[in-house]
Amino acid sequence: MAALLQPSFTGLFNKLSLRPAPKHSLSSNGTASRVAMKGKNTYIVEVTVGEDEPADNAMKRFRRAVSSSGVIFEARRRRYFENTQDEKKRRFKDSRSKRKKLFRVATYDETNQSLEPAPFAEMFGDPDDIFAEVKALAE
Repeated sequence: MAALLQPSFTGLFNKLSLRPAPKHSLSSNGTASRVAMKGKNTYIVEVTVGEDEPADNAMKRFRRAVSSSGVIFEARRRRYFENTQDEKKRRFKDSRSKRKKLFRVATYDETNQSLEPAPFAEMFGDPDDIFAEVKALAE
């Protein structure tokens, strides 16, 4: 029985010869994973846990990193098919929100660079030291 099966296996292995990877292949020098991760929609979230750090703190930092990277938002967005019109609407909305984030309102100190005391400084004390009363009570 083994003699009957052997010729078919040898023919199969002759067809599936293992050739070395071409020299221009990215996997030969270890950069394949880095090139694959260069994509715009690739998310890598990593949290290094310290030796004495509680697991709760590490989980909190991981959740914060995931939410700030946008992984959850992207997964919810890709849950259903998005036609061209919906994609244009989403991109317009995203660009509007990015513009809003980039536009930052100047603070009072940035707009008024004078040497005058801040408003209500005589009532509330020095605005630079907001914890002056707490420090005085502690002493």
